[in-house]
Amino acid sequence: MSPSSFAERHPITRRLLVGATILGVLTACGTAALQYEEERLTFRVVKETPGWYVGLPDGVREFDIPVNHDADAQRIHAWWWPAKNPNAPAVLYLHGARWSLT
Repeated sequence: MSPSSFAERHPITRRLLVGATILGVLTACGTAALQYEEERLTFRVVKETPGWYVGLPDGVREFDIPVNHDADAQRIHAWWWPAKNPNAPAVLYLHGARWSLT
C-alpha cells in the first residue's frame, strides 16, 4: 500500500480549506471593489458648470474663505444669502466634494 496524501485521507478538511480560500479571495475582491467605488463617488471632483446653473440669485454674495495664511492657501468657496430679517438663524450647507454648486 502506498502512502496517501493528507487530502486523500481527509476529504472534508480539503473541501473546507478550498472553500475558505475561495471565500477569502471573494471577500478581498469585494472589499477592494467597495473601497474603489467609495473613493470614486466621494472624491472625484466634477469641474464643469452644471447645466442647471444660470447665475446666482439676487442678493447672494460669492466669496472664498482662506483656510490658512499661506500664499498658496486652500480656500473654501462660499455663497452668502442674507435673510431679510437680521435676527433670522443662519443655515450652513456642506454639499460634499464631488459636485460643484456653480
